[in-house]
Amino acid sequence: DIRVHEAMGPISVEAFDTESSFDILFVNGLGYHGLHTPHGVTPTTHITWTSDYIINGQGWKICATPPTAHAGPTWAVVDGPCTQDGACISSPNFPSY
Repeated sequence: DIRVHEAMGPISVEAFDTESSFDILFVNGLGYHGLHTPHGVTPTTHITWTSDYIINGQGWKICATPPTAHAGPTWAVVDGPCTQDGACISSPNFPSY
């Protein structure tokens, strides 16, 4: 799970390629998979990643864009295999997934 700060801005997608219907990133309860990305979506709840780990795409890398009035952390990986690098979070083993 990725914990989202209440004042976070929209997601910026740097890369997104997952197995359609089986490897899904949930943002605000909506599933994004295949090449359908959450770019520009402002998360209001935790973000969740699910995968069957059978057929692999490249994976994904998403970055937080904080609103100008907020200078603190925007999100954090609190559980699961995703990794965080500054304002960006990646699926396991990105970019080779």
